Amino acid sequence: MNSHQPAGRRAGLCSKAAGFTLVEMLAVMIIIALLAALTLAGMSVASRTADIARARADMERIKNSVADNQLTGTPVLSLTDPWGTSYQCTTSTNGLLSVWSYGPDKTSNTPDDIIY
Repeated sequence: MNSHQPAGRRAGLCSKAAGFTLVEMLAVMIIIALLAALTLAGMSVASRTADIARARADMERIKNSVADNQLTGTPVLSLTDPWGTSYQCTTSTNGLLSVWSYGPDKTSNTPDDIIY
């Protein structure tokens, strides 16, 4: 045996240095970025759903508050929707109360309005 050869060569091990290639690192980074994007998109949908649920619950509380006010004279709740605008209320000619929110775009008569 030649005593000048490194130990790895004598044992027949690969002489290639251990590590990751640039392509492997880029592939891992792309996978992580895709997973992060999917997670953020799912969180956005969940947040919007939660905001709509909160708005509906608030509108129910406002309707109950108006009914209590008519019976007992207690003050009517004044709440803002999850997007920072006041809820809108109106009473029809037959006495039915309608409560609505302009929704995320804060604009009247658009598809994202929430009506209760």
